[in-house]
Parts: sequence; structure tokens; C-alpha cells
Amino acid sequence: MEINTDKKFRDHYGLLLNNFKQELDNSGIHPENISGNLPYPFIPAFGKNYEKSDFKIAFVGRDAKYDTESGLKEFLSSFDPLKYSDLLNYDSNDPIGYPEFICYTKGKSFWRFVLNFLLLFYNKNKLSNLDNWADLKVDGEILRSFVYGNVDSVPKFENIKEHKGINKETWKKVEHAGEVFDNSSHLINVFKPNVILLFYWGAPEKWLPEEKTEFKKFESIKLWYCFAKGTNTHFYWTNHPSSKGYSPKEANKVLFAIINSIKEESIFPTFPGEELIMKQKLIENQIEKIAKELALELTITTKYLGLSESGFYFSKPKWKKFEIGFQFENNGFQGFFYGICKKETKEDINIELINESLKSALGAADGSNPEYFIWWKWHEKKNWDTETFSQISSGEFSKNIKNQIEEIIEKVKGIEL
Repeated sequence: MEINTDKKFRDHYGLLLNNFKQELDNSGIHPENISGNLPYPFIPAFGKNYEKSDFKIAFVGRDAKYDTESGLKEFLSSFDPLKYSDLLNYDSNDPIGYPEFICYTKGKSFWRFVLNFLLLFYNKNKLSNLDNWADLKVDGEILRSFVYGNVDSVPKFENIKEHKGINKETWKKVEHAGEVFDNSSHLINVFKPNVILLFYWGAPEKWLPEEKTEFKKFESIKLWYCFAKGTNTHFYWTNHPSSKGYSPKEANKVLFAIINSIKEESIFPTFPGEELIMKQKLIENQIEKIAKELALELTITTKYLGLSESGFYFSKPKWKKFEIGFQFENNGFQGFFYGICKKETKEDINIELINESLKSALGAADGSNPEYFIWWKWHEKKNWDTETFSQISSGEFSKNIKNQIEEIIEKVKGIEL
């Protein structure tokens, strides 16, 4: 008979808790002399809909916030595994704000990534910008369908700014005892996730399963993939979203890379976010066809079209300084514009002169940036919607793009690009 997740969790983590207590006792930390501010281990939390979900996904960070209001003593006296079977508590009347997680952690960057991943994976963003979680929160079912854990169950002493008078030696003893929880095997044994997203580049490799495939390393972003042999669990290992220099733009690239990889690795027979991938592929196929028909060189800045600053660019071989570009200003296929943009070149360019020439040939621009798009206009389909994709599917939109390119090429014939 299949054992339900609640029971597996209670049995497995109850045993680990006993091991934790024994390690504390061995180190000289006994219940009767435990300080109120000693850190306690973070136990993975999971949504009440996790067991029945077709898509079993776990999100793993570095460590949880050091809770100074309750401590190790209270944790040991009141530990109840069942409270971890409902991950969220949120106000559905505030559709834009962050859900208030029972196990809330420091900072919002981690949950921003998680929520945006859920938007894309479940195809809930409806082509609007990321960071709008209204549909997730009104529905609520998706927000109760995943697991949240951490690599370090007890925060490391050196990662905490304030230690509330606890000396390093004592803290380190609790850290050491907490290592009984610190391995992905526990998540796999209890929850059997299809996907574990590990957001901690500094995680020790021993946290992952010993028996795993070689890492597949993604180009130009910090993202590795592997599969745990003998299981159904796939790992994506990347930076923590709060890491220095890890911008929302970089995080969005990683998001799209993971969604595409889930499709490529056939982790699920199908999933809602495939629709986004199919839309991207459809656009790419059509612009590649345009480039071939017009004998133009084509550059696509990123394979994840629809992200902010993603775009596609056409050029003739003799054009050394400029090209015709189409680009999105915002995420979610929003803010679509086109124009003449600079290539990466060391040649001297008289921007003022070329601006006048382009203005004369193409008419007034909606904007100009001497560092990149020196002449640009909003496209008539500035913010893409379901109608736009219907036109893309029918081929009508690609005809429009092709006609625009041909018109621009004709009008700039006398200008040295």
C-alpha cells in the first residue's frame, strides 16, 4: 500500500530529529541548559496539494532566516511534523504582494524567482510581465503544490550578522548536529520530486546524490543540470537569486533556460509551460525564413524571445556599422519596437550626421539612443497579446515584419550603413 506524504514525512524526519537530539547530547548540549536564542534546524515544508500534483517540484535555498523570537528549546518541545503539510498562508485580497509563507525566509529575491518560475511553468502569466502573481494567488492551488527546503538546515555562524550573544563554539555544535538533515536524499526519499531547483552555487556537491549523471553546463549562465540515477529526480543547480551581481535580468534568463530544458529532457510527458516554448519556436522559425528569403544575416540575442532586451536583428554583408533591429523593452513580449541599431564595431561613427540622414529617409522617430538604437519606433503591435500570436500562427505577422524590413532597406539605400 502506498504510504501518503504526511506519514512518510513524519516517520522520516521524526527519525532524523532523534538523530539530531543525540548529536546535541553527544556535544554537551542538553534540553535543560539550552539557551532560548540557539538556532534550530529548518525542516522542509510542503503544500497540502503536493501529493496529488502531477508536477512534483522542490525549491531549495541556502538557509532560512535566523528566528530570534523562538529558538532551539521551543522547537524541540513543540515540533509537529503535520504543520509542515500546509506551506502557505496568504491574503488573496492582495493579488500583487508576496504571499506570506509560514516558513518565510530572508529577502524576497528567492520567492520572486520561485513565483516567476511557477508563472512560466504553469503558463499563468498570460503574456503579461513577470512579477505579476495575481492569477497564482487567486487560484491558490499551485501555491500549495511544491516543496521548500534548504541546504543548510542550521544557518552557518559566519552567514549570520547577529548571534544574540551565542558564542561561536556553541553555535557550531548545533550546526554540526543539524548536518543529519543536510542531504538531498531526504527530499528524494520522502517527496520523490521530479525536479529539484537548487539555488545555492556554494552548496557542497556531497549534498547531491552520489549516483548522478555528469553535469550538463549551460552556456553563458550559471546553471548546471544532472539526473539522480535510480530515481525520477532531475536537478537544476544555479545561483541564489540574492547573490551579488545576480540581477533580475540574469534570473529571467535562467528561468527560461530551465523551462526549455524541462521540455528538452522530457521530464514530464507534457506541462502547461510548453505553450510558451512553442510560441518562441514559432517566432524563431518565421524570422529565420524572412532572413533566408531576403538574403540577410540574422542575429538573435537570446533563444528566449519575449524577455526584456531580447530581439532579432537583420543585416546585409556590406553593412559594417548598423543593422535593422526588432526588440522587446519589457518581459512578457511587451514594449516591442524596431529601428536602426549599432553593431559592435570600433569604426568611428558620426551619430549626428547619421541621425539626420535616417530622419530624412525614415521620418520622425519615437526615440533615439546614440549608444544603441539610433533611430527607433514603437511597432504597431507594441504589446503582444493572444491576437498577435494568432497572426503569427497564420503567417500574417511575419509578412508584416518582412514588409517593414523591405521598406526600410529601400529607404536607406543611399545611406552608408
